[in-house]
Amino acid sequence: MFLITVTAEPILPRDLPEALADTFAIKTGFYPRHNADSYRYFRITPQRIRAWREENELAGRDVMRELCDGPMQVNAWLVLLHNTLIGTRHVHATTANAFGDRYIYSLCPSHPDARAYAIGLAKDVTESYPVTGISMESPGFAPYAHGFHHEFALNQPNRWLDAQLGLCFCDHCIAGAAKAGINVRIQHTSALGTEEGTLVQ
Repeated sequence: MFLITVTAEPILPRDLPEALADTFAIKTGFYPRHNADSYRYFRITPQRIRAWREENELAGRDVMRELCDGPMQVNAWLVLLHNTLIGTRHVHATTANAFGDRYIYSLCPSHPDARAYAIGLAKDVTESYPVTGISMESPGFAPYAHGFHHEFALNQPNRWLDAQLGLCFCDHCIAGAAKAGINVRIQHTSALGTEEGTLVQ
């Protein structure tokens, strides 16, 4: 978390240098100089930036254990395969699109390591604590539209393209599809052609 202390200097549109106004308009798509003077620019100047984070766990306490031993029923919310940190460190276990690009925010459920991680996390919680239930987030393939933090796709989204870009063509998915009788070569060629044609347009 960040706390940024700044100074804000108001500037009338007519007093703003042309180059700065154009840069603002390009970045935001908003051009207040063409509107009434009631619109103002502000020159923001950072003065101080402070950053801090919370504790991972309270020292000497097991909050999960305390909750489970109390009068409330406890349901654990588990985030399974949506894990950018693990995906960055273990790229081989992430989803690979038709171009071979990896989605590091999405662990592939077909990969043995990713599957073992998800199962292990669920077992660790349910065997270590007497929870009354679990809610699983991202137990399967993530849609392409999910995207990475501050990612720019630079394409016009539609359901067909999103579905094609969301398909995984890692070795484990290809092997699993072939075992199920799916012609992976045709599907891969179709996905490539659809994506390239849509992106070029």
